[in-house]
Amino acid sequence: MSVLLAALASYVYSSHFYHVLSKDFHKIHLLDNNQKDWTLDLPPKEQSELTWIFMGLKGSGIGTHMDRLGQHVCSAQIFGRKHWILHPPEDTKWLYHGDVNLMEPDYLTHPRYINASPAYDFVLERGEVLDSTGPMVAQHASP
Repeated sequence: MSVLLAALASYVYSSHFYHVLSKDFHKIHLLDNNQKDWTLDLPPKEQSELTWIFMGLKGSGIGTHMDRLGQHVCSAQIFGRKHWILHPPEDTKWLYHGDVNLMEPDYLTHPRYINASPAYDFVLERGEVLDSTGPMVAQHASP
């Protein structure tokens, strides 16, 4: 199975993570969800074996997004806590291409968001696992 270590800049540039990942650091790619999905250019066998590993520092998180390729997401909270807000993929039409801050929505700027399904809002605690078998719209941050 191919493993791609992918991280956002704020996740990567930690001396602790650099020490842990130093032998594989050159393989880490920064992600930009606004770019073309380059994984679709991979051979089909590589696409089916692609695994993403994200690691976050205290206070890290990511804005409103939908994981690519409708991936099965398994998120284990090893340390600390992470606040999650989830919506089903059908709600994307109300989320202004990810511009809505699900943690603090601005209904004046994004009035259609009022039509979205009630959000699944929870905190993942240390030792807990979130298992999402299908695509979901998500935003998460350390509380």
